Amino acid sequence: MMLVLPSLMIGGCATTGDLQKVQAEQKMTDAKADQALKDAQAAKAAADAANVKAAETSARAESALKAAEEREKAAQEMEKIASMRSVNEDILRQIANNRQWSRSYAIVHNLARNPRTPIANVLTILSRLQLKDLSALSKNKNISDAVRRQAMRLTQARAGK
Repeated sequence: MMLVLPSLMIGGCATTGDLQKVQAEQKMTDAKADQALKDAQAAKAAADAANVKAAETSARAESALKAAEEREKAAQEMEKIASMRSVNEDILRQIANNRQWSRSYAIVHNLARNPRTPIANVLTILSRLQLKDLSALSKNKNISDAVRRQAMRLTQARAGK
């Protein structure tokens, strides 16, 4: 930096006091510049940390979205499997006993209509079905008599007959 002494511009010699005053101002300017540099570095570090955090949040959101899509696909596949009549009883039993899959009404409804679903599982599912579906089950000739009779009882109880 170039220092210009006020007294030199007038044409005289600088005194020790003037020199000390200029040096003090220079130190003050240097201290302010150092502080500004530290503040800028701290702001850059904070911005970098915010960018990293935003990237992590974005990655978590993307993975959550992918997981949701996978769960939706799995639920659709389970819905199809629950309606298949050629599926083994053990698989239908596992679907009926799985809490995540049994939350879906479509899966539960398909399990109740499937004649291969074990009777014990169907009887526990019937209480969760809507009245119109119970009524349709009570008239369905493809399911077992025990399931049909229980559906008829639940239909009559809910209808108040």
